[in-house]
Amino acid sequence: MRRTLSAALMLLTGVALAQSPNSTLPSPRVNSVFPCGGQVGKSFEVNVRGTELDEPQGLTFSHRGITAKVIVTPEPATKKGEPAKAANKSVPANEAKFTITIAKDVPPGTHEVRFVGQFGVSNPRAFVVGTRPEQNETEPNSDVPEAQKIELGSVVNGVISATTDVDYFIFTGRKGQRILAHCAASSIDSRSRPFVELFASDGASRLGINRNDTGNDALCDVTLPADAQYYLRISEFAYTAGGEDYFYRLSVSDGPWLDAIYPPMIEAGKIATVTLIGRNLKDGKPAGSIDGRPLQAVTTTITAPKDSLGFAGLAMLPQTAGLLDGFAASPLDLNARPLFFATAPVVLETQEPNDTIDKSQAVPTPVELAGCIFVRNDRDAYRFTAKRGEPVMIELFAERIGTTLDAVLSLHGPDGKEIAANAAFMDDDPEALHPTSFFNRTTDPAPFRFTPTVDGVYTVTVSARDSNANFGPRTIYRLRIVPPQPDFRVVVMPRNRDLPSGVTVTSSGETAIDVFVQRLDGFSGPVTATIENLPAGVTAKPAMIGTDERWGLLVLNGGDVKDAETMAKVVATATIRGKLVTRAAQSASITWDVLGSQNAATIARLDRGLLIATRKADKRPYRISAKLDKATIKGSDGKERPAKQPFEVKAGEKINVPVVIEWQGGGARPNVVNLNMEPTSLNQNNRSPIAVNNGRPLPVAKDKNEAVMVVEAKNNTAPGYYNVNLIGETKVNMSIEAGGKQKKDFTVLAYAAPFSITVLPTTLAKLSQTNATVKLGKSTPLTVRVERLFDFEGEYKVRIAFPEKCGLQARDAVIPAGSNEVKIEVDCISDAKPGRVNATIEATALFDDKYKATSEAKAVITITK
Repeated sequence: MRRTLSAALMLLTGVALAQSPNSTLPSPRVNSVFPCGGQVGKSFEVNVRGTELDEPQGLTFSHRGITAKVIVTPEPATKKGEPAKAANKSVPANEAKFTITIAKDVPPGTHEVRFVGQFGVSNPRAFVVGTRPEQNETEPNSDVPEAQKIELGSVVNGVISATTDVDYFIFTGRKGQRILAHCAASSIDSRSRPFVELFASDGASRLGINRNDTGNDALCDVTLPADAQYYLRISEFAYTAGGEDYFYRLSVSDGPWLDAIYPPMIEAGKIATVTLIGRNLKDGKPAGSIDGRPLQAVTTTITAPKDSLGFAGLAMLPQTAGLLDGFAASPLDLNARPLFFATAPVVLETQEPNDTIDKSQAVPTPVELAGCIFVRNDRDAYRFTAKRGEPVMIELFAERIGTTLDAVLSLHGPDGKEIAANAAFMDDDPEALHPTSFFNRTTDPAPFRFTPTVDGVYTVTVSARDSNANFGPRTIYRLRIVPPQPDFRVVVMPRNRDLPSGVTVTSSGETAIDVFVQRLDGFSGPVTATIENLPAGVTAKPAMIGTDERWGLLVLNGGDVKDAETMAKVVATATIRGKLVTRAAQSASITWDVLGSQNAATIARLDRGLLIATRKADKRPYRISAKLDKATIKGSDGKERPAKQPFEVKAGEKINVPVVIEWQGGGARPNVVNLNMEPTSLNQNNRSPIAVNNGRPLPVAKDKNEAVMVVEAKNNTAPGYYNVNLIGETKVNMSIEAGGKQKKDFTVLAYAAPFSITVLPTTLAKLSQTNATVKLGKSTPLTVRVERLFDFEGEYKVRIAFPEKCGLQARDAVIPAGSNEVKIEVDCISDAKPGRVNATIEATALFDDKYKATSEAKAVITITK
């Protein structure tokens, strides 16, 4: 359904963005680069289209071997004999031309290109380097008589220029040739959803069709019936969209094609034997079919890189796969496919049938299983041994590794009964890092932390909602059954939640970068992100993404900067189980907006790096700052006290923080400034940990320069560390240089330096009341059980407090980390008074090894003779 919804939303965006909204400051945005690739060792002209492409300075590529020169197009002379004038720059430019040269040593594959101009650096666009001859589509070619002649083994760069546009191509083929016509679209940042048809020489007998083979890319697969000429027809599916953003790259050949690699994961630094599944594979053995077309399989070995963090060599991964670890593999010089790093020894599905519990395949743990929904309505069951109280992570990967399966899990206990309490956790994962800009929600089941209640053999079964129609050798999955391995991954993006954007920092202004944190296997601790290799004149304090928070902001402050472009790097650190863990952040960007409005999920992907442009410009009109030294804390008793830094509060308390607005624009401030807090999560589990001004913007009148923001730790806030990012927003009528001057209203954001809040624990456990009976002069075991709160995993020191002279005593005990109970021997002296004794059980824990929290419960001990 998610994929269908995204496709439906795309129908509403048939017209490309002609201009950037007036509400944002100028920022170059590239919609299309045509052609979006070329042959290695060649030079050719490209046309770049988008918005705010003023005063082009060049293009920057992810590989230094690709270079570009600006083509200056002068205006024609106004009078006979008068020399041509320079191009008019009085209005924002939406088009620029360049000559691109691809050096002979540039590796084939998908690289990236960005526009560099007056307003900084743009978003990236895919740029493909190939080894085959290339040509551009030429019009007219909208019918069979106008078909454009192409050769097998070549590439055509084309555009679906209008909703009704159709492109015909003609080529010569031989009987028995298996032709693969691949039309790249979503894999090269295009909006297009190409529909590819192959016709016989009469132009009417259709031999093959395809769309959405992988994403929106099409792959038409036909074995030719005779020596003849054949026609390829390219159109936009359902004829609902078209324009400059609907470009494609069509490659037609009888060469090999790689569809999948099995298993889809490999342990870092190891050599593994894998099966390549594809078409036209030399010496390949039969391996099933896809859409009735046979596939072949070839066995080979692959050596995995030692570095198992991040994703190397493949920039085009979508959000769903963007935070997995792996690398781009192109064995036997075939087209690249992703391989993912396993976190445990890899085991293959080897037993069929294994559809039921009694026929399940036994597997060791920890393990990563590779399997396949090979036939219609296939189910695969695996059994593993687990011990009481020892948690296990169960995680299934399908959509995230590129498979179209809508996968589901079921879990059965040693008695063969389904563990009903877990059923809700074994289907689609509802979580996403961000509701719009990095929407990585998936149809895979959410990772599930399972704690067995008894020792025994458990069975997990993999199936798919769509297995009645979606099955075969490409429907591969990856199943992880391991002890919890708390960790995190980080992705950074320009803070533009709606549209493709780059990062540009100007003099005396702030620019923010989103930092998203994917939390793995229950890790909930704070993460600190630091940016390295900043451009000269730019500073940035580390950003903290607090306890269980999903995102934060890195605020870049511009000082005395020069016009330049610099590749920066973000490194994140956190303490996990007492050890400092460092992770390099992946960079990502929005590819396309979906609805062209706020609060709609965009299409985004990983990119090649965090490129920051600096531009010397006039000061931003205003800045905001939080006066932390003047802050006060209002306790639950209603009394205020001075706030010492770092701020420490209990749940339910509030911090009053003065915020000052410094107007730099000259004259009086023209509009209200709205102050707000950048949210840091989607409020999973109904948590709303920290709120500013009760979640509403705080308007500051244009004749005021100060306001007090009320920062509140809600009553349900978990103990931990939280970051507060204050943002100002107002409209300013500004002049922007563009050869001449243009003046209009812009929404200008300002960011205060972030500050942190520590929420102190009041309790870290819930104890249940306990009763016991003890005889005079004897001992009895008293079982103390705790329900761990706020994901606390440390130890509890337990003591029982008895009334004086009751005749009972007990030694202190410890509930160790990972356990939930302890037995304490209660001793009774021989001359104690029989009857009921009311005691108090205390469990004390240290949060972060320094903040103490004590929980209490009653215990009734009955003394008998």
